[in-house]
Amino acid sequence: MKCKCGAYLNQLWTNCQICGASVISKKNYDNFNIEQIQTFLGEDWELYKDNAEALAGWADLLSERQQMECGEIPKDFTAITHCASCGDVLVPPALVNKGLVYGCPWCLNKSKQLPIPHPITNNQQLE
Repeated sequence: MKCKCGAYLNQLWTNCQICGASVISKKNYDNFNIEQIQTFLGEDWELYKDNAEALAGWADLLSERQQMECGEIPKDFTAITHCASCGDVLVPPALVNKGLVYGCPWCLNKSKQLPIPHPITNNQQLE
């Protein structure tokens, strides 16, 4: 792996030893250290350890999951669908499936008895 300054990087470094830049510059990497990502990936770590872009993607996923466990809606969850398990929920537009799904990203919250925010419809706002 190479830093944007041109220095070669050790995959276990979180910052370049020459310029100090974050090895993974994606927005959510600062919330997670490399050990947390490695623990999350488990046996799959070997597949991703040298791919800074993939590690940044995993950091984004971990950040999104952390938000959801707190009952917060991730910013890309902009569409409404009906989950057979959770009811009406906000999801990324790609997961709408004509308005009905049998499982959704919020199902993990339900199984852990964590909060699931539900969208407010126009009818609910009038009540």
